[in-house]
Amino acid sequence: MPKIAIIDQCVSAGGVERFLHGLISGMIELPEFKQWDVTVLINRYNTAGKEVKWPDHLKSSNMKVRYIFDDLRCNIFAGFLRPGRIMGIPGTGPIRWEIFLMMAKYWIEHECKREEYDVVYFAYPYLLMCPKIKMPMVATPHDFNWKHKELNSASFLGRLLLNLLTPGWLRRCNKIVVSSEFIASEIGKYYPSEISKVNIVRLGIPADVREPDKTEIDEYKHRRGIPLKFILSVGWILPHKNQKVIIEALYLLRKKGIEIPAIFTGPNSDLLRPDSSGLKQKYLIELIHFAEKLGLKYGQDYIGLGYVTDHELDCLYRLSTALIAPALYEAGSFPILEAVKSSCPVICSNIMPYREQDKLLGNNLNLFNPNDSNDLANKIENVLKNIVLAKEKASKAAKLMEQYYSWRGAAKGYVSVFNNAMKQG
Repeated sequence: MPKIAIIDQCVSAGGVERFLHGLISGMIELPEFKQWDVTVLINRYNTAGKEVKWPDHLKSSNMKVRYIFDDLRCNIFAGFLRPGRIMGIPGTGPIRWEIFLMMAKYWIEHECKREEYDVVYFAYPYLLMCPKIKMPMVATPHDFNWKHKELNSASFLGRLLLNLLTPGWLRRCNKIVVSSEFIASEIGKYYPSEISKVNIVRLGIPADVREPDKTEIDEYKHRRGIPLKFILSVGWILPHKNQKVIIEALYLLRKKGIEIPAIFTGPNSDLLRPDSSGLKQKYLIELIHFAEKLGLKYGQDYIGLGYVTDHELDCLYRLSTALIAPALYEAGSFPILEAVKSSCPVICSNIMPYREQDKLLGNNLNLFNPNDSNDLANKIENVLKNIVLAKEKASKAAKLMEQYYSWRGAAKGYVSVFNNAMKQG
């Protein structure tokens, strides 16, 4: 019986957390995976600071879920498990996180020495020093946005560490798994000597355990005060996510007499409220001031709901006029797939990974120049004026989706990679 450890020391709230849930759900469906002895090792808190509660439907008799450091008898590490500052001191957040990651490296090394796994998989080796373990290793570097300094998507310290740590990870891994041709090309560009290890495995479609019914959707709409028409943006508020172009497009639409608010979801989107007492990143403050300069009002022209559950997100896709995915850089987009699955029209950046998704979905997405707010405003106006056609395109995309995106298919791809890594090891 092969023995595998699946490790995610970050549990990044958002795409990576949902990736891990989806991958495990697909593995549980595979008859061959029932022959594996599986241990999932994760942080007790995700990067939004919320406690991770492993879903009941993602449990099986051959799988154990454990939390990093929980087996130690003292709680001296507890203060470093959540993201945040040390004793509230400004600028100490990255230091606190690095202390945790350093301790996690040694904990992982001790765990692997004790358990002697046949293969170890790292779902998100972000900022973690590569552990010194003897067994075969597989990892998924989800993207390389920190290589693009113009996006300011990582701090100077973060970029420095990632540039130092990533080559060691790629050299040490027996196999590397990525989700798109675009990310494979990024490895070929920055680390050409490792390209032979790369395997492209497309992912599935994140989803709640079940779809919400009309009563649940109506109840959610009433409870949260969701407007009749709105555009939706999903994800962390970050420079490379490019939410600023949405704010400017709203202003341009209003100049044409078209009033439609934007709803932002994501772990830090609730901090868009101007009177929020929470900590605000530079980009959040920039967005708030930009909206004020254009005369846009929070609660009327744009709203930040903060972190929402998968069930709430499913409701929002079904209520939304369109999903806007404006990123300047991504590996690919879960929200695009989720929206299409719900027959919600998608307006997304004309960037390589989204073009890749659009091609697989029959060219049924609406692409725009992410640096041109006029282009986005025109695309939104076109969807509003031709909503029936826009929904028909989304429905066509939905019919094509499962040919390329399924967690069962992804799980088969990953299990094949794990087997090949063990053969090499």
